[in-house]
Amino acid sequence: MPMAGHLYYEIHGKGRPLVLLHGHTLDHRMWQPLLPLITPHVQAVLVDLPGHGRSLPSPDGSGPADDLARLLTDLGVDRAAVCGHSMGGAIAVRFALQAPDRCAALIPVGAALDGFPFSSWAGPGPYIRIARSQGLAPALEAWLQDPIFATVMASPAAEQIRTIVRDYPGHAWLNRTNRTVRGTETLSPAQRLGEITAPTLVVVGEKDLPDFHAIAGALATGIPGARKAVVPGAGHMVPVEQPEALASVLLSFLTTLP
Repeated sequence: MPMAGHLYYEIHGKGRPLVLLHGHTLDHRMWQPLLPLITPHVQAVLVDLPGHGRSLPSPDGSGPADDLARLLTDLGVDRAAVCGHSMGGAIAVRFALQAPDRCAALIPVGAALDGFPFSSWAGPGPYIRIARSQGLAPALEAWLQDPIFATVMASPAAEQIRTIVRDYPGHAWLNRTNRTVRGTETLSPAQRLGEITAPTLVVVGEKDLPDFHAIAGALATGIPGARKAVVPGAGHMVPVEQPEALASVLLSFLTTLP
């Protein structure tokens, strides 16, 4: 089992390094439908984010973007394109801000964005409260009924997502210690988008929730030179709902880079 410190990772294919960061309560397996489509062209680096999948929580309380930088150093990767889904998208944005010399390209997919509050979606908070009062298993079953999963649960990928979510170890949901860097920040990532220098492709599913469309719009307008792609027919879980369409826009974008 390949581990670098507390992080589990996998490497597939050869070529330009492309880091793939999963969403909240998911893990590296969400990218499996995409791999055969992109690995003939890029080297995919899959990571279980801290406290997800086979990775342990950060032992020193560091942020996931810092953990990613250390992982790339351990792997001997100086620069990589970083594609992040949902929570992974927020981490990818942080990485582009914290390590601009190491981020060859930024690709947020149905991304969250630190400092950009949701206006209508409740987020995972209600399910975290269930986890702490009733236990993790019933909380995850309730989470799977959230609107964020609506389109994927009506797709052939439904069972794959159920399996991954049910395997979530629940560190962040059950641990009341909130280690976060946000309280020490003068400006949030949402307020610093104009500082991002990496070539950026913003991807969002046509049927994603309004809050994620609003974030995609903020990213596309706030990051200098950013492009935006809307994936027809996809909801929030673009990588498993429409892997062929995502692979197409990803590879088309990457081929334009120096």
